[in-house]
Amino acid sequence: MFLFSQCFCNMNLAAYTQGTIVGWPSPVLLSLQSENSPIGGEPMTDEEASWMGSVLCLGALLMTPIYGYLSNNHSRKLTGYLVGIPPIICWLMIIFARSKTTLFVARFMIGNVGAGNTVLCPLYVTEIAEDDVRGSLVTCVMLFFSIGVLQSYIVGSYASYQVLGFACISLPILFVFLFYWMTESPVYLMSINRHTESRKALSWLRGNDKQTVDREMEKLTKVLNRSKEDSSSAFSILELFTKRGSRKTMLICMGFAINMGLSGAFALMTFTVRIFQEFGSELFPDLSAIFVAILQCVFEPRVKPTAVTLCCSFVWAINFLMSKFFLPVASHVGLAGCYWFFGGVCLLGAVFCHLVMPETKNRSLEDILKELAGEKRFTKP
Repeated sequence: MFLFSQCFCNMNLAAYTQGTIVGWPSPVLLSLQSENSPIGGEPMTDEEASWMGSVLCLGALLMTPIYGYLSNNHSRKLTGYLVGIPPIICWLMIIFARSKTTLFVARFMIGNVGAGNTVLCPLYVTEIAEDDVRGSLVTCVMLFFSIGVLQSYIVGSYASYQVLGFACISLPILFVFLFYWMTESPVYLMSINRHTESRKALSWLRGNDKQTVDREMEKLTKVLNRSKEDSSSAFSILELFTKRGSRKTMLICMGFAINMGLSGAFALMTFTVRIFQEFGSELFPDLSAIFVAILQCVFEPRVKPTAVTLCCSFVWAINFLMSKFFLPVASHVGLAGCYWFFGGVCLLGAVFCHLVMPETKNRSLEDILKELAGEKRFTKP
């Protein structure tokens, strides 16, 4: 239970950190667009605000394929430090920024966390967790992300620009400290033929339960041997679109990616305070945002590493476009027009899910893959 709690808290701190980063612009935007702006001494324009909210998506878009390569070919633990150390530097830049350029550069660089959280963290959790707790670890990522957004909304409602920054920087510092005590992934150690160290790491994760370690080492050996056999032939990215099963999987993942991006969730979280202000809410705009953060939902795609990298990159690209052009479009068509569009996208997403998404309940991965490949059609009992 201790190891489960440690892994649970440590890995979800990355999602928590990302949540504070995404939620940060919303409460500070009113201050930055006021006459007494803490950055530059002059109000930030809507154009500059749209760049501030969206530029981190460009950073995440750039880092996603890099994380995809590093996490699949190098040490998971060393790569994991990239999720925690750069954000500390970025938050210091944000806290002590004296120009908008410095702020924009820091926001671009801090997109690193989003890339690491969507690519590396699920992989690391999957490789170190036991079967009966793996789902609990992975599916809580979006919950902790929402809590992080909520923290930025709450602290930003009552604290100054600098105080909010210091509250946010504490999370990556805590992540780096806790991650230091985590072990390297047994799967990675096994893949580079460091069998003794792999057993030692797995033994630490399983509380020195020799029977469990022996069973999992045997299973791990079989999986890696099969993986090596499959990788004996060169992999082409075209296989994701030419093979029937892979093509349908990519269709499902890309469909979800488009739905997630065009639903406007990222833009709404970034500019929640501004939205409530324009609605003329009787509540303080920054306090109203707190209630929005509680309503976040969970989605975690399960696909191959290459597909994950492509889909995550696609999502970050759409998020950038949506957050960059949300304010200009809203000023022309109104918030009501934006919400009609977002609602329509969500409705189409539900129809898409009903028509295309295969049933996964009580089914093995092999059975699902066979259905996607057209080899077997699932029928309800």
